[in-house]
Amino acid sequence: MSLLAKIVRAYLVGRPGYAAAIPGGISPEVVAIGNAMPYVYYSGVSKSRTNTCGNVPVLISERISFACVAATRAEAQTLADWVATQILASPSRTTLSGVLVHQLRIEEEGDQAEFTGDGSDEPIRTTGLDVVGVYEPV
Repeated sequence: MSLLAKIVRAYLVGRPGYAAAIPGGISPEVVAIGNAMPYVYYSGVSKSRTNTCGNVPVLISERISFACVAATRAEAQTLADWVATQILASPSRTTLSGVLVHQLRIEEEGDQAEFTGDGSDEPIRTTGLDVVGVYEPV
């Protein structure tokens, strides 16, 4: 799993209001059917090493996709807004989980209808956020 995804997850879990905003928690890649809603799951999308000095990366940029899942579009949007607000509130050049993070930003946002896949066909809504972060390698 992406280092930046782990850093951002730890950051979000530590934010005030986390338990109320995301009762189902934040999970990497897969969430069990029947998980409490709303919830968030994430996966790493891309990673690039930049500004190399002597073939040693000085900065790493990663893109992570967060899916905010809820029963309605309004709830999914409220959840995505909470996550985005927390990401945008993160200070530049700060140490998170022992890693010097230079920047976190929201790159894209979009939503879609989905189904839980458990055979009952109840619709759920997903709003996706792509988060890009730049950090120094450890």
